[in-house]
Amino acid sequence: MIDMKELLAFAVEQNASDIHIAVGIPPKLRINGRLTEVELPAMTPADAAEAIGSTMHDRHKQILKERGEVDFSFASPETGRFRVNVFMDRGNMAAAYRKVDTIIPRPDQLGIPEAVVQLYKKKRGLVLVTGPTGSGKSTTLASIINKANENLTDHIITLEDPIEYIHKLSCKPARSWYGYTLLCKCTSCSPP
Repeated sequence: MIDMKELLAFAVEQNASDIHIAVGIPPKLRINGRLTEVELPAMTPADAAEAIGSTMHDRHKQILKERGEVDFSFASPETGRFRVNVFMDRGNMAAAYRKVDTIIPRPDQLGIPEAVVQLYKKKRGLVLVTGPTGSGKSTTLASIINKANENLTDHIITLEDPIEYIHKLSCKPARSWYGYTLLCKCTSCSPP
């Protein structure tokens, strides 16, 4: 049986972006865009179910049973954070784990044009960020949301499943018409 936390920690050490688990083959790591087999035996149906199941909560298992796939995030101090897609492949459990960085890069580090970054200041509109898997859509959005979090006093609500990036709470004083008030993105903030 493969210890999933050990495999994920190994993948992080190898600087892998993805870990793929499927029955009949050894686990594979995606390193610099190339799939590389881990020197382990081929996964049996029981091995795959046990390894993948060790990263799932009961509600994830129930969704998998009902829908045939489930997306969630997995985190541990030993491995960091991963976005996970578990699915049924010819009647067996299979999964793809994608490493999610805990540090949100600045827009300039990603090469996002300043005109795009400034969209966070707009009061209305719709912005679509599209692209294939692994192209940086979530990282781009997290970077721009983080910029808004640092510079605005508005509430920021994101809808994502699973949650990838966790933004730090930011409480900033804002001057109101009737004096000083505190606009917060958290309920535990106290006035300065």
